[in-house]
Amino acid sequence: MARKDKIIRTATAIIAAAVLICSIVIVTLRLGLVEGYDFGAGAYYYADIPEFEKLDDADRATVRDLHDRVAANNTNPEPIDINAAWDAKRAALEIIFHQKRSAERETAFAEFRHAAGDDLRAFALWCVAFEVWGAPWEEGVDWFSTTNRDSPEIAQLEQDHADLYEFACWLQWIAAEQVSAAQQAAKDSGMALGLMQDMAVGVHTYGSDVWWSPE
Repeated sequence: MARKDKIIRTATAIIAAAVLICSIVIVTLRLGLVEGYDFGAGAYYYADIPEFEKLDDADRATVRDLHDRVAANNTNPEPIDINAAWDAKRAALEIIFHQKRSAERETAFAEFRHAAGDDLRAFALWCVAFEVWGAPWEEGVDWFSTTNRDSPEIAQLEQDHADLYEFACWLQWIAAEQVSAAQQAAKDSGMALGLMQDMAVGVHTYGSDVWWSPE
């Protein structure tokens, strides 16, 4: 248990550092702002996803309301409520995800999925299993140990929850786009290396890597 806690703390610290670096670059270079829309404090949480600009007034209002529910936490010195932040972001991102993409954007998404290959499929299916069947470390949840990439249950899960699977892939695409944009902006502004991202030195016991490739 102590080793598991240490791994989780280390992973959390690495992710937090990476997010902080990206946030500083995005805010400093004013990336991700949609002209004419002022979300107030924390406006950079959504970044510039092209489909956001195509939302109708009702959906834009919903996204803004979701932001307003947690915006005060951006300037609160107390530890951030990451669950509340994620719940708001998740709902907003789902709205943007369901906005129809242009043919060009659809092609770009397909190319990303093809390039990411089996690693993306593994993580996306792990996310779906986690959401549908529960956290693998909780009592009574056994999918992690009873299924694998070749299990018929996993093929059925992908079929039954195709939209959720695509959403998990889409989130990784959007994240990759935003990190790439931040990296390019950093280098264009004179940084020799740009963003320094972490190098994984291990995997979580219940993570997608172990589940998909236990060997």
